[in-house]
Amino acid sequence: MAIWYEKNISDIANAHLRDQDLPYTYTGALTLEQNAENWQKFFMEDEAPALPTAIAAMDFAFSQKYGGYDYARDLRSVNPDWIKPLNMAFSSLDFPLDKPQKIVAMGANSGQELDDIFGLQQANYKIDIVDISSVAIAKGKAENPSFNFRQGRMEKAPFLTKNYDLYLNLRTIQSSGADKVATVRESYRLLKENGLCVMSVANGYLMPDKKGVLQPVRGLLDNKKLDEDLPYNIASDVETSMRKTGFALEMHISGPTEIFVVGRKPKK
Repeated sequence: MAIWYEKNISDIANAHLRDQDLPYTYTGALTLEQNAENWQKFFMEDEAPALPTAIAAMDFAFSQKYGGYDYARDLRSVNPDWIKPLNMAFSSLDFPLDKPQKIVAMGANSGQELDDIFGLQQANYKIDIVDISSVAIAKGKAENPSFNFRQGRMEKAPFLTKNYDLYLNLRTIQSSGADKVATVRESYRLLKENGLCVMSVANGYLMPDKKGVLQPVRGLLDNKKLDEDLPYNIASDVETSMRKTGFALEMHISGPTEIFVVGRKPKK
């Protein structure tokens, strides 16, 4: 069986669509291309008839790849200081972790990373988690009942209102095939004025060597080839989208497991 990073989301989703005998092809970012003679149509709007099919295909694919994700085989497991850049950002940007905060985390799976980040302080917060995987959500509800889990996509979450102090999107925007521009715009909508947006891009993995021993490697997989420059290019794209959307760019930090980009929604 292929290990998690060898599974391609598009391949899994399309296998699911074929098994269901559905006339669509998954092409990423909740885009479905209808296979009809002489024409193509993309479904990206909420009222599109194919959207429920797209959600189901993405749920199946992300549940297959990440629903049972083993954090013990994650690069963060050998870099316990991965949180330091976040703590530095919160401290230097005067984000008070000891006060009640309303937080939304996109693509946070079962919510384990929020336990790692906030620990006992999370009792002060209202935390909403949005993930596409129903398997991850079920696991999260069992393990972290204090979090509010919702199934959805990071590009558009109309069931959430715009009153968050902190938006988190950690190591997700590069792995999901998400529309970066739409994702950043949605993060801006969801934040209060002066709220912080923290996005990160993974810059490495743990991969088995010839003896099967997990070793850290730098870069991201692109067409099954490791590209060391890709994380920095994606982080640059995120920065550009943040500036164009209206964020004040506060920090860009390269950590041992990911590149953090932090923006603030300005006061009017």
